[in-house]
Amino acid sequence: MRASASIFRAEVAILVFRVSALFALITALTIPLLLVASQTRANENGATALSLDPAVISDAVMGSTDNDQAQTARQPVSAASVRVIQKPPYVPLQLVTIEVALETRALVVGAMDIKYPNLDGATWIEASRAIINGARQERGERLTVLSAMIGLFLRESGMVEIPALDLTVPVLEEGVRRELRARTASLSIDVTLPAVLTDITYVPASSIRMTSKLVNSPAEVALGQIVEQQVLIEAEGVLSVTFPDWTVPISEGLKSQILPPRADLSASRGILTTTLDFRARHVVEQAGAYSIASYGVNWWDTENHLLKRIEPVPIEFNALDSSSDSKSAIGSFELIALVFGFLLLVFGLWHLGLQCKRIWQQLRQPVLDERLNP
Repeated sequence: MRASASIFRAEVAILVFRVSALFALITALTIPLLLVASQTRANENGATALSLDPAVISDAVMGSTDNDQAQTARQPVSAASVRVIQKPPYVPLQLVTIEVALETRALVVGAMDIKYPNLDGATWIEASRAIINGARQERGERLTVLSAMIGLFLRESGMVEIPALDLTVPVLEEGVRRELRARTASLSIDVTLPAVLTDITYVPASSIRMTSKLVNSPAEVALGQIVEQQVLIEAEGVLSVTFPDWTVPISEGLKSQILPPRADLSASRGILTTTLDFRARHVVEQAGAYSIASYGVNWWDTENHLLKRIEPVPIEFNALDSSSDSKSAIGSFELIALVFGFLLLVFGLWHLGLQCKRIWQQLRQPVLDERLNP
């Protein structure tokens, strides 16, 4: 019995040893796997610390997630966009305004630079380029908004393809100046010619104001006198080259000459305003009443997409014959002389009456004093 008990205890001890050895082996193999898995999870979460303690691991993961969120909040998130300010449809010879906008959380410390590529069927108008700086609030954060406006002249019908535009703006991040780069999406502009504009000369503009008048000329002129006519045009969203030349109709009795037009171009927030000064000189060769037609254009209203005709009223004046002027001047002189003579005659008669009265009073006085002739 004692021998059997000893053998049983020995077998139990061997079994315990084997189990302990197996457990040690499993532990030795499991720990590296746990380390690799923990390291992989830490890398995915952006953690910088690792611990086998579940509480410590949880705190480390949560801390790293908060750190990532803070870093993400500090990173300058930017968004670039491009669009056409005017509404379609677009017609050939129209001048549209392209807006390129950039929104960023970064502190902007310089001007935005945009590379405008060469386009088929359209031309950038650099004179109209303008940049507007602003800001807006989004979820309690301040976003800097940069908006660049530039005119684009649509030369012909077809599809104008604007590729993605590269934007560069200097920003200040954590005290370090760097270049922030962004890119817009591409943009397509469909340019078509409406049927009402076929085979006519037209001017596409958002607004046109036109006046016509005589410059320093009276309503009545004499033969040989020069009459100068002025047509002043102020139009928005159009170039001066779009306006047709002015051809003054031939009028019998007038010798007309067209002077070279004067054009001026100004820009405000990417919107172009064109000012045209047309002038014509007319030499009066015959007497009579004249009515000179003014400058007129077919206006395509790009705001309402309608065709209109704009033309001021004709200029009217009278031309008098020089002989008639002389006769009129002579008649006026004779009338003035007649009135002057009549006034002189009245004055003479009045003065003569005074003299007669004085003589009569002298004749009625006694010759001697009353004391000598009682």
